[in-house]
Amino acid sequence: LTMNDLMRLPQREIPVLLVCAGNRRKEQNQVHQTVGFGWGAAGLGCSVWTGVRLRDVLVYCGIKPKSAGARHVCFAGVAGELPKGKDGSYGTSVPFDKAMDPSQDIMIAWKQNGLFLEPDHGFPVRIIIPGYIG
Repeated sequence: LTMNDLMRLPQREIPVLLVCAGNRRKEQNQVHQTVGFGWGAAGLGCSVWTGVRLRDVLVYCGIKPKSAGARHVCFAGVAGELPKGKDGSYGTSVPFDKAMDPSQDIMIAWKQNGLFLEPDHGFPVRIIIPGYIG
């Protein structure tokens, strides 16, 4: 699957408020030392994201049906991006039904506020899952 393949699928543009998984890490560090930036309570931001619906990509790629045993759709970032963890990558998953639900706004995005993603924001693409930390 190439960027050209992705960009040929029906595109969406939606505003999403993301909250950092490390929100309030400053207070957590007072109890037990963690890894990462010492956010206070303000690790959040709202952007307009451009990309394609995850469901459309999965269908395009020929995902097997739930009856074949799929329970979750899993995502992993680049290995070595984090100083700790099994392989040092960010990761998450969503239930199969949520990923395949056409009413969900889960998307693979390549633009943020009209500009192609920078490396600090997930270049070349990032998963946007409204309602999940990210």
